[in-house]
Amino acid sequence: MPKGLDKAISYILVSPNMHKVHHHWKQPFTDSNYGAVLSIWDRLFGTFMKLDIKDIRYGIDKHYSNDKDEDFMALMKKPFQKLDI
Repeated sequence: MPKGLDKAISYILVSPNMHKVHHHWKQPFTDSNYGAVLSIWDRLFGTFMKLDIKDIRYGIDKHYSNDKDEDFMALMKKPFQKLDI
């Protein structure tokens, strides 16, 4: 989607590029742009963030090391393990 159109749409609706920020591997980006339909909620609750699409790296940085990303059994066991807080 062209950058200008994406920006215009994101004032009302959650555009694809706006929501992609939520899937960035590092906080605080994962704690932003939660919305699925209307972007007003992220704007009202202060969870709206901008990030250039080329700077997005997908993943999770908290729950398991990167070497376990492809370990199917480790991923299946994770919901049943105690959280390390």
